[in-house]
Formats: sequence, C-alpha cells, structure tokens
Amino acid sequence: MSDTKIVSAFLESSKALGFAFVPALTIQLEDGRTLRSLGLVRDFGSKQGMLIFSDDAELSEEDRSTLLMMGYVSSILSEPYDQYDESYFKATLNDWQFFGDTKSCPSWYTGEPW
Repeated sequence: MSDTKIVSAFLESSKALGFAFVPALTIQLEDGRTLRSLGLVRDFGSKQGMLIFSDDAELSEEDRSTLLMMGYVSSILSEPYDQYDESYFKATLNDWQFFGDTKSCPSWYTGEPW
C-alpha cells in the first residue's frame, strides 16, 4: 500500500467534506525523537487532532501513550483509506468524534460511532 495514496485520499476527503488536514506532520517527542505521521486530521479524535500512520509504521504502544499525553490520538490505517469513499470517510470521522469549535462542525457530522 502506498502512503502517498492515503495522503491523497485524505486531501481529497478534506476538501469534499470540509475539514482541515495537515499532510506529513512530524511530531517531536519529549525524549527528542521524532515521529513522522502521514498527517493530522484537525478537530477529530481529540482537541489536538488525529494523527494518522500507515500500517507499516513502527509506532510502539509507548509512542502512542506519549502522543496521548501530548494531546494527540493516533490511528493506524490500511487499504480502505488509500482511496476516497465519501461514506467510509464520513463513518470514520463520525467514529473519531468532532472536538473542534461547534461553528466549524461539518453539516454531515452525526457523531455516530461504528
């Protein structure tokens, strides 16, 4: 699976569904190491957002815990996310929950978990 395809699908999704996506975000951890994510989905998953990683990322439970202490949640994504499918992306974002300003909440958002 191509990381580029996932990033492209999220860029397309962000435009179509009206949310902010920052591709290829690198996060510096407290111990000085850096983690390179495929991107950050702003306002979903937590107040800081949802960091997305490919299924071949070497993200340990310790790394995930550190990210959580920094205010980020993370998701490991695989094949279904390598192409944009409106209903699938809406369901995913609804499951992740919206944490942004209510004024910027997308009109399609229901908050219904999977």
